[in-house]
Amino acid sequence: MIAGFDRSRCSDVDGLTRWVGGLGMIIGGACLLAGIVVYVAPHYRGAVSVILALILVTGTIATTAGCQRFTKR
Repeated sequence: MIAGFDRSRCSDVDGLTRWVGGLGMIIGGACLLAGIVVYVAPHYRGAVSVILALILVTGTIATTAGCQRFTKR
């Protein structure tokens, strides 16, 4: 599921899966919440789109940066 994963280079496989899975759940929850807000109040879809884009970019950066902690040196 994680592109380029090599078990021999990972210092803590369980920690890595918890990290990626946890952030994936947060990003998924943000998408669900954004969908609910746009459904309930469609006139806010522009603001929700900008906020969601920021959350997705921030989540992607956090996931990538955090994965470095689990790489053997």
